[in-house]
Amino acid sequence: MTTMTHNDIAEAIYLSTVGKSEHELSEVLKNAIRMLFRRRLLSKSGAVVSALQKIIYKKNNTVEVLVRSSEPLGHATKALLKAMLEKKYKNKNFVFVESLDSKLLGGFKIQIGDESIDLTLQNKIKQLTEHLTKTHE
Repeated sequence: MTTMTHNDIAEAIYLSTVGKSEHELSEVLKNAIRMLFRRRLLSKSGAVVSALQKIIYKKNNTVEVLVRSSEPLGHATKALLKAMLEKKYKNKNFVFVESLDSKLLGGFKIQIGDESIDLTLQNKIKQLTEHLTKTHE
């Protein structure tokens, strides 16, 4: 018997859901859960769901944007951030995932795939300090 990876299972689930009605979709997902149970893979369901999400994002040209900030972002900030990202990542859809980090003094950190953008107050102070120390040397 061949071993199925999380990605194999996620791809099979995705392909079996394409073009299905809501009722059919419900049945396909119930069958997928039954299959995971029968193969004793329910403990791996988190990894399967994560792989499935990546497949769906890729098919829909969507990028997940992780935003860490000290307080929730306002509508104006989100709109500005989205406009900035649309300019940089042309023809992409964005899904924003926000998390609060009380360690941040202000601003926010953005993670998009392997890229990290640090727009925190602490980073700005660090950059200013480095600039001022360089100019006085």
